[in-house]
Amino acid sequence: MLQNELLGRERIRIAAGDYFAGGTRVIEDGLGLFDAMVALAIGQAGRLELQRRASYRQAWGFFLAFAAASIGAGLSLGAA
Repeated sequence: MLQNELLGRERIRIAAGDYFAGGTRVIEDGLGLFDAMVALAIGQAGRLELQRRASYRQAWGFFLAFAAASIGAGLSLGAA
């Protein structure tokens, strides 16, 4: 509609109803794209949160293993 009826025209000859119907379609398409992008962003945020939690658990696992090994080493040195 923009290319054929509005741009580069000396006189615009388009019915108001057609103009507003086209504008409404453009807005609805834009809102549909926005909804899809929000859904993707929420999904990505969820995946990042799962990765963060897994990294947090792994870090705690390493810390606990190190702490247990240190305590074990200290106890064995004290027993010797």
